[in-house]
Amino acid sequence: MYDSQRHDLIGPAGAVHLRPALDRVMTRMARSMNRCLPYDVLIAALYPHPADEPDGALLVLRVQITHLRNALRRAGCVEEVCCYWGFGYGLVSPAPAQWEPLFLTPAERAMLAQLVRTHPDRALAERLMDLFPASLDDQTLEAAL
Repeated sequence: MYDSQRHDLIGPAGAVHLRPALDRVMTRMARSMNRCLPYDVLIAALYPHPADEPDGALLVLRVQITHLRNALRRAGCVEEVCCYWGFGYGLVSPAPAQWEPLFLTPAERAMLAQLVRTHPDRALAERLMDLFPASLDDQTLEAAL
């Protein structure tokens, strides 16, 4: 969790105070959670005035990202900073442990059952059916398998 008023990362292991430059990067990344932000957007967050931007701004950004990763780790946060090589960084939360079941309309259920019945790879078809446990009734499942 990020407290933008106090500039703190708050996690199970405690709170970690962020320096101003790191706070600006974290604020920008938190606004775009689970999305990649290009390097230039994050550099603009580090240096709000373009005249202040040094020649080695990308190197400074990499150092700040390292500090942010360490702060996230010290606070015990589950979010991570992901590197999109050659493009940018993103603040991502881990995927849920289990997929939420998808709910289908009756027409979609019939199409899925037909697909499972006719698919040559039975193992793949059965895994596909596992994605829809709450949306298919037992009769449709039995008929499909």
